[in-house]
Amino acid sequence: MNESTSRQNIKPRRKIVATITGMTVFAIGAIYSSYEISNTEVTIDYRLISPVLFLAAVSALLSAFRFQISGLLFKVEIPYQDAITVISYGTLANLLPIPGALIIRFEYLRKKAGAKRSSLIQVLGILVWFTVGFILLTTITSGPYKVFAITMSTAMSLSSVYVAWRAKMSKMYLLILYLIQISMTLLNIAKLWLIFSILSLSVNLSLPTALAITDIVASTSAIIPSGLGISETAAAAVTAFFEVHPSIGFVVASLNRASTWTTLLALLIFVKLYRGNEKRRTL
Repeated sequence: MNESTSRQNIKPRRKIVATITGMTVFAIGAIYSSYEISNTEVTIDYRLISPVLFLAAVSALLSAFRFQISGLLFKVEIPYQDAITVISYGTLANLLPIPGALIIRFEYLRKKAGAKRSSLIQVLGILVWFTVGFILLTTITSGPYKVFAITMSTAMSLSSVYVAWRAKMSKMYLLILYLIQISMTLLNIAKLWLIFSILSLSVNLSLPTALAITDIVASTSAIIPSGLGISETAAAAVTAFFEVHPSIGFVVASLNRASTWTTLLALLIFVKLYRGNEKRRTL
């Protein structure tokens, strides 16, 4: 066995080990958090489950629209059904400790616009996400942290404008991209707040906001991918910082993930059935 073959065999092993590690962390965290919560006076308000799923569905539809707009930055038209499929598979790929969503979006755009343009679109998307994240950070911080957040949000926004200008992208679509991202982030904050309410917990809005920022970092960073168990552990740490038991944060993040999976799977099944019917009609 030569050296190159050995390296190729090591990569799958690393992915398997990373996946098992993530699933183990998630399983242990879920069991422990459920046990801790069962010893508290937390009660479940089932009436709020429908609003959470509704917000998750709206967010998923906006995510597909955002992907369409990303393509239009380079005059690449993406059918809405394709956008839903790519977003759905990408989010499910984030089960693994790799930036699956980024990889799947990159590959789809590479086939339509080339590797360079696909990379620029991904970079621009990350800059937009981080700009919104740092703007949110200014609302829950003070002193030097607020100054840092303002500085970073300004730097990120100017960088996104510069990238769009250098690549001769449409400024109008860049603005729409920002508006969609802001809307999706606000929806996520509302969804997280409702999930706390499902557990009959009254929390300050700054905690769901902090968890939404954690989601942005996890979704856009290749260093901290939103793998199974990783996002939930990060949410537990953030919740503990706000002097709320970390098991609550773990459960909230898990329920947030579950609501996203449920709606995306439903949309994916709908698209598959719709396309199947379309093919039968053309026969």
